[in-house]
Amino acid sequence: MELQPIRLALKEKKMTYEELSKKSNIPLGTIKRIMSGITPDPRESTVYAIKEALELIPKEKSQPALLPQDEQKLLDTYRKLDTVNKMHVSAYAEIRLEEQEKSASIFRRK
Repeated sequence: MELQPIRLALKEKKMTYEELSKKSNIPLGTIKRIMSGITPDPRESTVYAIKEALELIPKEKSQPALLPQDEQKLLDTYRKLDTVNKMHVSAYAEIRLEEQEKSASIFRRK
């Protein structure tokens, strides 16, 4: 990951890692690991959140696509969760998806 544009934006905005963490909703430890090079290839969603927080992404690209109301409500709720609870939700969703796929494959065999 190219860190120079991020470093430059942080310097220009006089923004600390703590402020970037709050603005991007990325844990401070994650930002420190990325910026120090410990995490050389962070998730695309993490990079996007950091760049969006630093206004390195044009506004038209940062506007989310309209979601159905139930999906938007779920996303809004998820975004309010802390990191640990987000991990629980993700793990639970994966389990539910696996069970759904198993059930679907049973019905296809019949």
